Amino acid sequence: MRWVYDRIAPLYPVSALLFHTTAHDCALRLAGIRDGSRILEVAIGSGELFRELCSQNPSGLTTGVDFSSRMAARTLKTTVQEFPAARIACAASDARSLPFADGTFHNIFVCFLLELVPADGVVEALAECRRVLHPGGRLAMVLTGQDRPCFNLIYSQCTRFAPSVWGRQIESKIPALLQAARLGILHDVRTWQNGFPARVLIAEPYFDPR
Repeated sequence: MRWVYDRIAPLYPVSALLFHTTAHDCALRLAGIRDGSRILEVAIGSGELFRELCSQNPSGLTTGVDFSSRMAARTLKTTVQEFPAARIACAASDARSLPFADGTFHNIFVCFLLELVPADGVVEALAECRRVLHPGGRLAMVLTGQDRPCFNLIYSQCTRFAPSVWGRQIESKIPALLQAARLGILHDVRTWQNGFPARVLIAEPYFDPR
């Protein structure tokens, strides 16, 4: 998968612009970002959401990671050009093993990633997000929707031919996995852009006294 995304990096902004911006805007609105925060985006892709995070957090630290080193380098370059005074960090990293200390970030964004993580790695990725999320922080997730049967049929066919690009639809399973990771859902919203359904989930950590 890393090889695929290294090579489609220059083309990825087109799909983000056509299908992702509405869901991104919803996640940004509900995430409760405060300037001066420590913010992490996991799977920054071509950086459309990452640059918006930087614009809303000019005096904080905005960090991004991506499985593709080329994606990470490209996003770092374009973001530094647009926000030369911002505190920014981008690096290549696996969502299942984030290189940060416990409780580092006030906000974490994970958009259209879990569909691409191997089935046995989704729980690991959520556990890592929970680990590096600050107590009282918020995790914002955007997932490919499953509420449109016609879209689901088309998506399943695309997955057959290009699984590394399309991944698989898993949004219906995520609420239960969030609960298992001790993350309570605050907002659950569905969006629709140019025929592409998405589900936006905002969660915060809680502590089980048991």
